[in-house]
Amino acid sequence: MKREIVAGSVLAVALGVGGWASTNTDGSDGASTMPMVVGADVPEAELVQGALFIELDQDAVLVPAARPAGLKQMGTAGTADGAHVVYFWPKTTGVEVFALFDDEPVAMCAGGENDVDDDSGLLCVRNGKVGDRHVAIYFSADGDTAEYSTAAVEKMREFWATTPLVAPSAAPWFTELTARGHAAEG
Repeated sequence: MKREIVAGSVLAVALGVGGWASTNTDGSDGASTMPMVVGADVPEAELVQGALFIELDQDAVLVPAARPAGLKQMGTAGTADGAHVVYFWPKTTGVEVFALFDDEPVAMCAGGENDVDDDSGLLCVRNGKVGDRHVAIYFSADGDTAEYSTAAVEKMREFWATTPLVAPSAAPWFTELTARGHAAEG
């Protein structure tokens, strides 16, 4: 049975928690295992902080093998109907990238890749299976779907549609960020 994920609820979870993990993968309150807060003196502090949150969910999510161009911020956005949600925000566009990972097919991209949902305005860029995880990657332009037709977003779409997705511990760019965060813990 496919899990039904309503686009609005996923965005509400993602945007409502502002990137801070709301629950642990076991469903308990996220406050018990939150990583330390990275100080502004740490280079790329926002990315480092996001990497530490993603690291908490590393058994349930994947990240790009190569660092996305212009990446400004990333993190977890909790879960939506059992799917783990991770976001990646680039510096160069008004488009946010959301990735959903689940054990079952994700209904988010039911219309197919390169389809814009008429109700939500979300653009599906990838829908399939990577290893044992079902993956849906979509873009949100905060209601401005004209943003999807820019050259910068087309490059992003190409990257996210084809880039290999790997465990966080297998992505050198990601492990470098988490190492910085752990070093800051002192």
